[in-house]
Amino acid sequence: MRNWASAAHPNQNQITGLQLIGWFETCIKEVIALPETNATTQIKALLANVKAHPLDATSAKQVSGFFISLTPDQSNNLMAGFFGIYTNEASLPIARDNVNSLAPLLWPFVGEPIRRTFGIKYGQFTANNDAGKAKLAREFLDGVGAASYIPDSIRAAEIGTAIDELLTAHRGFNNFHIEPSFARRLESLIGETGHIPAAVVEPYVEALVEVFLTNGHGVVKAAESNYQRLLSKLDSTQALLAVLSFRKAHISSRLQFSLAKRQFLELVTLAKTKITSPQGIDIIETVQGYKPPLEHMRTESILMKKVNAITKSLGF
Repeated sequence: MRNWASAAHPNQNQITGLQLIGWFETCIKEVIALPETNATTQIKALLANVKAHPLDATSAKQVSGFFISLTPDQSNNLMAGFFGIYTNEASLPIARDNVNSLAPLLWPFVGEPIRRTFGIKYGQFTANNDAGKAKLAREFLDGVGAASYIPDSIRAAEIGTAIDELLTAHRGFNNFHIEPSFARRLESLIGETGHIPAAVVEPYVEALVEVFLTNGHGVVKAAESNYQRLLSKLDSTQALLAVLSFRKAHISSRLQFSLAKRQFLELVTLAKTKITSPQGIDIIETVQGYKPPLEHMRTESILMKKVNAITKSLGF
């Protein structure tokens, strides 16, 4: 049919009226007149109810039991519906509250392509200076723990801000109580994959090392697991940068404290499992076998010659 009707696909065959009627009949029987599945009907009803009736925590959990039976496409479509409701500036607060309750429960069933789409839409709202929709889209992404899906150009700036805020809390008074919330914020921006925009790799790694080493007075227990997860997501280059951070004065000075020294050696052990380059392994073995106080490594000329060579080759 397309080939007969389209100038781009000419041919000599003609369609008779009876053939056209037959094709329409097939379309009606096989597509238009097909009954909706139970899941499709439930999705429509759920999206309608989300806009009109409040859900408490118990009700949201009961509704989420339905998510398990959805196909991947149905899960994606339902989440797209939630996103549309949340970012519609005409939606009532009750609708957004319901989405906040249900979307995190649906998120594990949503595919990567549609997850990235939400991040792209947020970036588009921001680029178009559509402040209202951008604000709502960002709230939605934060609500499902998807800040890592926003475009790198925006995420790099936000990671930079999160780093500054975390270090301010870490270096300030009462950091044991203040620091954990900033650690969680940074982890939410890094996401499950651990992808770091190139523009902030070095400051991110150095900040992560600094907070992991502690301020010398004790481990922040409520943030420790966040730091360990973030360290485990470092790639080979980032892990090597973490070890080489002793070349910076503010990191090296921490190594005079016994707690920071133990933390640094733990970090080196973790990094060794990720690093594959012979030069990197050589430096790690030198650090692990270093006899003088670790804070003196920065003044060792032979070691620092190796460090400077490898950091130059990495572009840092």
